[in-house]
Amino acid sequence: MEINLENPIFALYVNINNLTNSKAEVLLSKYSENFGKYKNITTWIFPSKEDTRIELIWSGSKYQKPIDSNTKNLVEHVNKVLDLLSNGTTDGAIKAGLRDLQLSKILD
Repeated sequence: MEINLENPIFALYVNINNLTNSKAEVLLSKYSENFGKYKNITTWIFPSKEDTRIELIWSGSKYQKPIDSNTKNLVEHVNKVLDLLSNGTTDGAIKAGLRDLQLSKILD
């Protein structure tokens, strides 16, 4: 299956809490059938133990403005910081990682 990045991509999280496997499969199948009718979007459907919700994952390249280098650099920097925060085990490790990130930015 090839992903069409021109179209928006949505993630649909469907609450299957307290459902039997067969009822959950039927529910997920209905969602898949309903969203499969739309050819101008892509929908990924995930079973979830939390509330049913939908999130926009990608707004579609034909609906986005071109990304300039400053925006691209900002996104890369934010991703690196988030990676440090999510993988840091202690405050010291996070601080050291952030310091290294700032130093690499200065030295580059």
